[in-house]
Amino acid sequence: MTLRPGGVVSIPSNNPWSIDSSMEDIILKCRNIFGGSVNYAWTTVPLYYNGTIGFLLCCKKGPKVDFKNPINPLGPDDLGVAKGPTRIYNSEFMLLRFACRRLPRKQLAPKSPEPRPR
Repeated sequence: MTLRPGGVVSIPSNNPWSIDSSMEDIILKCRNIFGGSVNYAWTTVPLYYNGTIGFLLCCKKGPKVDFKNPINPLGPDDLGVAKGPTRIYNSEFMLLRFACRRLPRKQLAPKSPEPRPR
């Protein structure tokens, strides 16, 4: 897989209710592999066994990516490519996707990545 500097990949991850200590290892590995920003988001999936799924969002080292603040936010005056007003999405809803329990928040705190072996 080739990912340009500043490129983003989304990896399915644990749901927000079953995050355990293995999540810290996964976050550290993602930081070491990609070298850029790493964040966790979740969404509801009614047909999933517990109703939610989590995602690790990883950015390759390059231009800084702020996952919580979209570059092109949708708003009442700027619908982007949408054909009309959105029924569910708004900027507050977007920020809620990044709200997590205490454990993942601690694990996602910025740390200096370990050097990658060559």
